[in-house]
Amino acid sequence: MRKSSVITVLIIATGFSFSQNTSGKRIEKVKVSGTVQITGTYCGGAYPGEQAIQEMKRPKPLPSKKLYLKAGRKNDFSKAVILAFISDSVGRFSISLAPGDYCIVDEVKKNKSNYDSILKKCAKGSSENSSVDKKCLLTWFLTPDAVFTVGKEDLSNVGVMFYDKCSWEKVPCINYTGPLPP
Repeated sequence: MRKSSVITVLIIATGFSFSQNTSGKRIEKVKVSGTVQITGTYCGGAYPGEQAIQEMKRPKPLPSKKLYLKAGRKNDFSKAVILAFISDSVGRFSISLAPGDYCIVDEVKKNKSNYDSILKKCAKGSSENSSVDKKCLLTWFLTPDAVFTVGKEDLSNVGVMFYDKCSWEKVPCINYTGPLPP
């Protein structure tokens, strides 16, 4: 009885967790943690000065960002989301995963329906936008926001970076041809 108590304490103390795969074998999981950040850009209007522009470009924590995890190193539409998680108030996250390759995507890239929606809405273009570049859009969707490999030890430096684009650049793979702000 005492040996099993010691083993239980060791498992808890090391931060490992276990789950069972379909064959009934236990899979060791490890802690994966990281940060979610965002940078901005100058989008026109009165020139704020070089210091303000540099501050916009500086990465800042992105709190309460919902992210989706998929197996593999590519955002494959045929693969289901295996985990959804949200960054905390300072942009950090911590999850437990079995060894393997993983990718993180945001809400827009999580499934094919958003891809299809953009293709449909932006197929013809408008007076202010070109039509969507289908090859570019597919590449953008298939490219995850972060990729990492989990081994046998905790992983603590996973970084996810987002770029806050100007309003006319929000839809990827479209060229804006309309008027810019003064």
